[in-house]
Amino acid sequence: MEMINIDDNIYAYINEPGTWFRGNSGFIKGNKMNIVIDSLATEDMTKNYINEISRISNVPVRIIVNTHAHGDHAWTNYMFENAINIAQSNYLESINDPTEKLYSKYFPDFDFSRSRYSVPDITVSHGISLYIDEKEIKVMHLPNAHTSGDLIAYIPDNKIVFTGDILFSKPCTPFAMTGSIRGSIMALEFLKSLRARVYVPGHGPVSYGTEKIDAALKYFKFVQSEASKILNSSDDVIAAARSIDLGEYKSWLNPERIIGNISRACMELNNNETMINEDKIISAMMDYKELLERS
Repeated sequence: MEMINIDDNIYAYINEPGTWFRGNSGFIKGNKMNIVIDSLATEDMTKNYINEISRISNVPVRIIVNTHAHGDHAWTNYMFENAINIAQSNYLESINDPTEKLYSKYFPDFDFSRSRYSVPDITVSHGISLYIDEKEIKVMHLPNAHTSGDLIAYIPDNKIVFTGDILFSKPCTPFAMTGSIRGSIMALEFLKSLRARVYVPGHGPVSYGTEKIDAALKYFKFVQSEASKILNSSDDVIAAARSIDLGEYKSWLNPERIIGNISRACMELNNNETMINEDKIISAMMDYKELLERS
């Protein structure tokens, strides 16, 4: 894990290599208070993060902005004592206690025993502007992308965006199983339109310019194309997804996400808005992950 000083009291905490449960966070330093963008998945990770913050600043974290409701960005909010937690309104519909048995089975290297959600203090529908030492942070909702409750944090003066998981930065494979492939493409196009200097992704390395956004867009369009082929040729979406020639994406981190992404894309193409069977798809992805690692 690495704290990177991006610009003028703005930091990115990069949780390498950005694979499952290794989400990034942001830290904005002020004279009287600090703002954090996302907490982390486990207590140990967040202890290290808080120690890094303490080395840089001796004033408290007063605000946490959660970019979405997935646990690797929200489960340790409680460790930032006395901080106000801001999330998008749909956050409340998405939070569940960690499926510890399932996660512990597939990710035994992580200790989720103290990972838990906190109910946000403030929810916003469309967005809110926060100010720290006269610096504006525009918190904006981009609908139905990685999840139904995504927020980004945009700092116009510095042209820096904290994207949450709308952007998985190459070589991290993008993921929208519980959101929308179509919506993710629209959200990534919006991020490009901001013409920021720096994009801090939810997973993976910092993007200076839009190269990483372009790579994520190309991947999601590949997913859409493959999903369209599957709908015309197969009734078994998971089996068909496993047979896709991933090409360059096979060398990206967590290529098994193709199963979750294809499942979502096929549902969208069928205009099926029902909830995806997460346990089934996660299990299928982990089985495919083992197969890929053996091949």
